[in-house]
Amino acid sequence: MTQNIPSASGFGSLRFGAMMMGVAAVLHLLLVPFAGLSELTLVGLALVAGAILWTGWRGPGWLVMLALIVATGVELSRLGGGVVHDLLIGGVVLADLGAILSVFVALWKGRAAPT
Repeated sequence: MTQNIPSASGFGSLRFGAMMMGVAAVLHLLLVPFAGLSELTLVGLALVAGAILWTGWRGPGWLVMLALIVATGVELSRLGGGVVHDLLIGGVVLADLGAILSVFVALWKGRAAPT
């Protein structure tokens, strides 16, 4: 059985989740012309979440995963602003879902085995 090594960067690792948060941050930057400067706050939050995941800390990883689940729901509620806007929001949602799944797998694999 393989262990979750923080330096691993494939799917199912916290680092992969961090990379997905980087993708989400870039997509949020592309949304600035459509949604306004308030989108820069979401860029900052995505970068902070990615930095937390990059460290490999499991405790904050659970909180980041919960925040990502909520953020994905919020992003889905923003659909309907035009074709390009919706495509960018769809990309953000896909990046968030990739991060959620990867973080969940990493945290689940790394949990302590029952004795």
